[in-house]
Amino acid sequence: MVIAFARMFARICTYNRDAETIKSGVNEAMMDVLVEFQAEEEVSYELFKLMVVLTHAEVCRKQGVVNLYESGFYKTLKQPFTTMSCATLIPLCAILQNFFAVPQSAEYCNYLIKNDYISILLNAVKKHIQEEAFLVAAFPVLALIVRTLEGCSTFIALRGVPLITDLVRDHHDNEPLCASGLRVLASCSLDKSSFKELADKGIIAIVLEHIDTARPELLAVLMEIAKNMTTDEAYARMMEDAGVVEHYLGVVERCGEEEAVMSGVTGCCKNMCFSEKSVALFLEQKMAVALLRVMKLHSAAKPVQFYSAAVIEALLKRENLCAELMDNEVLPVLFQLGQLAHFDMTNPMCITTVNEVAGLLFQLAKISPAFNECESTA
Repeated sequence: MVIAFARMFARICTYNRDAETIKSGVNEAMMDVLVEFQAEEEVSYELFKLMVVLTHAEVCRKQGVVNLYESGFYKTLKQPFTTMSCATLIPLCAILQNFFAVPQSAEYCNYLIKNDYISILLNAVKKHIQEEAFLVAAFPVLALIVRTLEGCSTFIALRGVPLITDLVRDHHDNEPLCASGLRVLASCSLDKSSFKELADKGIIAIVLEHIDTARPELLAVLMEIAKNMTTDEAYARMMEDAGVVEHYLGVVERCGEEEAVMSGVTGCCKNMCFSEKSVALFLEQKMAVALLRVMKLHSAAKPVQFYSAAVIEALLKRENLCAELMDNEVLPVLFQLGQLAHFDMTNPMCITTVNEVAGLLFQLAKISPAFNECESTA
């Protein structure tokens, strides 16, 4: 009966996300039932599946997940990880992930770290390493936890990086699984202290192996890792020496319509502009024109716009590309970029971009007779 009840309410709340059942306190009632039937996994499994629905951010405009968080439901989830089967751990991971939607997400993440959830999840991954459905449920939770400094350092200390790099090598032809695992490492790469461990465990070779063939889902994650790591000159040099940089144009040409991929690869290009070798390569490849096409495709995507403008400015400092850029209708792109940046002048990146746009326009004005005509009609 309890199983039938859980399935019925899961269907109700799935198809009616403002269902009165949520407002009427069914969440807390489910908590009590879970405690009562925690020894019966078949029942717990169905109840956890219901809780996945009730904690979804779109259900009742987050009221369900907020109510359950405030009632402390997340504190009851640790023990099942040590007693339940792999099948039951999958909805448990979904619930853990859903709780990151609450306003107290930082507090919640700290609770998970302090209560050893990184270790619990990594142990579960090792135990169920052949269960793809569980892995793709567990990795998003880890990715959210390790975005924090403490979470990242704990993950590295528990040897989480080689666990995932080894998995990616073993399943290199399974792109969805690789992308899911590498998103954890992308979260790690937000903190510079992770760069050595990532490099030591072969992440640059993994990027190089997949960069020419990966579909957008995986490629976006790889480019995010590369973008983050190349903020440090030493690791940018490693990427350059390994031959990664010469593949960036291919990424731009192959996946130009994919915003997430372009956000990563344009950031990679920007980070390499300190290097004479990479700048010379970009000039040879006519990267400025390629990035201008990308800017036209993603006119509202700030990272793509800002990174691309920074690269074009850097290339212009090395070689006079003004005529080539004017032939490719650069002025409307720059005017629109300037307007986009001005909307958020509290953002340091926007301020920098406005200065870069001004510099680009100044250089174009010096050599292009068409500039004043375009400016008057813009």
